[in-house]
Amino acid sequence: EKDWEPLGSALPPSIIADLKYHAPSDHLYAGAFGRSIFKLDMSEIEEDTTTVSVDETLFPDLKVFPNPSTDYLMVELGESDFGSDLTWSVYDTRGRLVRSGKASAQTNISIETSSLSDGSYMIKLESINKQVVKRFIKQ
Repeated sequence: EKDWEPLGSALPPSIIADLKYHAPSDHLYAGAFGRSIFKLDMSEIEEDTTTVSVDETLFPDLKVFPNPSTDYLMVELGESDFGSDLTWSVYDTRGRLVRSGKASAQTNISIETSSLSDGSYMIKLESINKQVVKRFIKQ
C-alpha cells in the first residue's frame, strides 16, 4: 500500500480543499485548506485497490444514491446549506475529471453515469462556502 507523501509544512491535514491530477508526472495532489499539500504517485497504485475515506458526519443530510450506480447518480442535498450556486465534479480513482456541471444548491442533482467505466469514483460538491467529496461505485 502506498502512503501520501507530505510536501511543505507536514502539519496534520484537516479537510481536503482541492484535488489536482498532474498527468505528466502521474501525481495526485491534495491541498488541506492552506495547512499542507500532499502528493501521491499514482503510477504505484493499482486502480481497483484505491480507497477513499470520507467523514460522513460533516454533511449527514447529503445522500448520494444509488450506490452502486448503473445509469444515473442522484445527489440529494437535504438540509446541507451550500449557498446559492453549486458546482459538481466527478473524478476517477486516478484523479482525472470525467464529468462536471453546475446546479442550484436548492435542488437535487441527477448525473448520467451509464457511459462511465465500471469502478470507483469520487464526486466533489463545491460552493463558495462549503465543499464535500463522496465516493460512489459505477457497475
